[in-house]
Amino acid sequence: MINYQNKNSPLILKKEKNMLFLAQIINFVFQVYLWIVLASCVISFVAPHSNNQIILFIRKITQPAFNAVRKILPFVVIGGLDLSPIIVIIALQFLQKIIITFLVSLI
Repeated sequence: MINYQNKNSPLILKKEKNMLFLAQIINFVFQVYLWIVLASCVISFVAPHSNNQIILFIRKITQPAFNAVRKILPFVVIGGLDLSPIIVIIALQFLQKIIITFLVSLI
């Protein structure tokens, strides 16, 4: 019979590796989306009305998050300056920290 309490058990080690792998994947996804949000901010200053397919894709995946922030916090648009990307970045960092910490604590 397999002892599940033993930390050196192959099943336990495999679970730890899988959890660590999941934490790394989630961390990577958060980092990629963070860079996409930053790219969206730069693009909004450099080429705000471009029809490039990459720029349209970046807008398509960032605008739902920006719109949600604008809906919940309408004061983030101040005199034409939209601060919703900053709120999204802060929220992403916060969620990333909580989720990764939780997953690592399960190991």
